Amino acid sequence: MGQAVILREITSPFYGNEIFYGLGLGSWLLFVGLGSFLGIKLKLKQKLLWLILIGIFLLVPGLIIFLRFLVGEFVPFGELPNFSFAFLILGTILFPLCFFLGALFSLGALKKNVNLAYFCETVGFAFGGLLFAFALGKISFPFGLEKRFSGLTRVINSQYQQILICEKEGQKNYF
Repeated sequence: MGQAVILREITSPFYGNEIFYGLGLGSWLLFVGLGSFLGIKLKLKQKLLWLILIGIFLLVPGLIIFLRFLVGEFVPFGELPNFSFAFLILGTILFPLCFFLGALFSLGALKKNVNLAYFCETVGFAFGGLLFAFALGKISFPFGLEKRFSGLTRVINSQYQQILICEKEGQKNYF
């Protein structure tokens, strides 16, 4: 579930730009592969599995808060971040999560439970995607809309999407 939420949150600041999707996917695969490789080389113990799972459970909300703070403070709404800032965002958000996910996968692969590992990951990803689409996507946790949209003057809920009206220096912007 954490993977689905993090991926959704990462795509938000890039407004559907395919270059950033490619960078995000490439970073995701690189960091998971690195974690899996080092997990096998270091021959991690199964007791470490619980420690990693608890760490990931606590890490995901922190990463979401950090991402929203980082993007909200340094990237004006409606603008794409530049490449250096995009690499910073992708590295700081994806590395800790993906590295530990790769290490967890290596533990599953060592125990010959690869099918079970893939099954659990798929179920979690599907459940997380549905939960986010129908519940978490409608809220702006942990920051309110005023923090994410500077100069917010009005919010209109239409049947299609939320319409936000911001005013800055006499100019109105509609999102």
